[in-house]
Amino acid sequence: MNDSTSFPQDLAQVPEAERIQETFGWAPAAWALVLFTFTILLAFQPAKLSTGERISLFSALLSGLLLCFYEVWRRRQPRVLVRRGPSLALYLRGELVREMGIAAIGISPRHRAWTWGPILVTALGALVSGIFLMYGDAATAGAQRLTAAMAALSFAALCASIVRTHLFCEATLIPNDGGGGLQQVLVLKRDLPRIFRPTP
Repeated sequence: MNDSTSFPQDLAQVPEAERIQETFGWAPAAWALVLFTFTILLAFQPAKLSTGERISLFSALLSGLLLCFYEVWRRRQPRVLVRRGPSLALYLRGELVREMGIAAIGISPRHRAWTWGPILVTALGALVSGIFLMYGDAATAGAQRLTAAMAALSFAALCASIVRTHLFCEATLIPNDGGGGLQQVLVLKRDLPRIFRPTP
């Protein structure tokens, strides 16, 4: 691996083996499913919708669509880290953003309760929704069954996202320009040794 501390301006000039690409969970898409589930629940209720309910329905639908667009947008332009010698470079949209010393990079601490608590809650939600869907009364309305299916899918997607981002990834802390705070770049745990390897 090249340990020269010079970084090209264009990411295309960096060998693939040196790139550590930002990874993602599925939280925006999962929350979009939650909002779509809420939309279906409102849209198919027996009573006529009030003005406030219609506004809530439209807002949830619009927010869900925006989250879907955001999910696609962020995956199309992931940040990339490159380690050379004692320095780390951050690339965005294929261009060098800045270089920094590896000593300035950290890892965001996580408490186990913020990992296993949400995993258990979302897994239980998916299980309960799935049980209602599979063993509900045969007379259950189609809209209710659709809502239950969407709810099960939403909880399952949230659970899968938390499992991926909390158990298989770590959030590295990258200083912003001018020392104005930190930004998080999620990377796979298997890539951490490539970032924090000892300097020769």
